[in-house]
Amino acid sequence: MPWIARTLPVAGQGLRRYAIYVPSGLGAGPRPALLAMHGGAGTAMGMAASSQLTKFAQERQIYAVFVEGGGALQTFNGGACCGTAQSQNIDDVAFARAVIADVRANYSIDPARTFATGFSNGGNMAHRLACALAD
Repeated sequence: MPWIARTLPVAGQGLRRYAIYVPSGLGAGPRPALLAMHGGAGTAMGMAASSQLTKFAQERQIYAVFVEGGGALQTFNGGACCGTAQSQNIDDVAFARAVIADVRANYSIDPARTFATGFSNGGNMAHRLACALAD
């Protein structure tokens, strides 16, 4: 599978991780990107395995970006929820912005077709990103 594991520094958070799925036979020109976030206590690769988003990405020829939560139980700060990420006020919006910037710097991404989805706590985070990163 064409996976690339990435780490990047995020101000005040140290190194954070994500993995990007690059479809085989990817055509030229900017392609859409989909950020996918796991549920609380999940993992980025668990989300990839359970969601079938890599199959979707391959069929649609888009980048699938699986973001790793933070803290002992791997959560995202969706605002009013969940776990360590919320209780420690982790700035996961800044993390998502850094992931998007990193992906755009390294791959031909169409900025007008960058999307987010998630499961459970990751769904909360996707909703928060829709509001906070509408740009």
